[in-house]
This record gives sequence, structure tokens and C-alpha cells, in this order.
Amino acid sequence: MSLQQKIDRITDILRRDDGISGAMHYTEQTSWVLFLKFLDDYESEKEDEAMLSGKDYQPVLDEEHRWSNWACPKNAEGKLDINKVRTGDDLTKYVNDELFPYLKGEEFTGVNVDRKSFKYKLGAIFQYLDNKVASGHTLREVLDIIDTLNFQSSDEMFELSLVYEGMLQNMGDAGGY
Repeated sequence: MSLQQKIDRITDILRRDDGISGAMHYTEQTSWVLFLKFLDDYESEKEDEAMLSGKDYQPVLDEEHRWSNWACPKNAEGKLDINKVRTGDDLTKYVNDELFPYLKGEEFTGVNVDRKSFKYKLGAIFQYLDNKVASGHTLREVLDIIDTLNFQSSDEMFELSLVYEGMLQNMGDAGGY
């Protein structure tokens, strides 16, 4: 399935959700999920580079709130760990009551955070976002699709930029600007 097909599938899934009411909502919700997956891939790459060069790397997000732990935890074989994966009400409760408050919290937006840091910018972005996906089962479907993306590939990053541009165009066409 191409990246465009995956995003189209996500859009179709989100349209069924009671919390989503139009192009602006599904674009916003797809965006924050894509961003957290991208961030996890980026940080994994940075950790690998640091390990190979004998240096330390401090991830932006703590371990509990990284994609690989909350969204799509894997077992030793690299498959979705059914003993750790959240779904349904457990997933929406975690996202609404733990993940978003963490991303909006003091660690990211407090007075002692360097305003030029990536961490501060991340918190500033999430200050204006909320999870609008009402069903944890719907969110699980979206997470599973996005987890198949590999943001370490430059071809996929380029394709994503084109797909995202199309999403923004659709949002504008629907009166979302």
C-alpha cells in the first residue's frame, strides 16, 4: 500500500469517528500522530548514532511517552506486543489523561525551559492540540497504519511532504483555513 493509500485509509477511518467533524479535524489528528511517529524514528536514529560513536543521547520524550512504548510496543520478534498494546478506552484514557498533559506540561513549557529548544517548541505546538478521536478502537487502527511508515527513508519523507500538501489543500477546499 502506498503512502497516499495509507493516508487515504486513515482519513476514511477518522471520518467514522464521532469526535471528528471534517477535513480540519482529520488533518489535525493525522498530523499529531504522524509527528510523534516521526519523532520516535528520528530519536531512534540519533540514539543509534550516539551509541556507535560512544556518546550519550538524551531523547526529548521520556521512555514512557515515546511512540515505541505507548503507540505500538513491539515484542522480541518486532511484532506488536499484544500484552502491552493499549486499545479502546485504555488507549484514549492514556492519550487524553497522560500523553497530552505530559506534552503540554512544565517539562516542555515551563519558565525554566529554553525558549529556543526543540522541547519548548514541541510543548508550544501541543498547547494548541487535543486528541479529538473519540474511539480508542479507531485510534488503534490509525496508530497501526502509521506504525508501518518509515521516516528514516528520504523517499518516504518526500512522498509524505506531497501527501501532506494534498491534505492541506483538501482542508482549504473544505473551508478549513
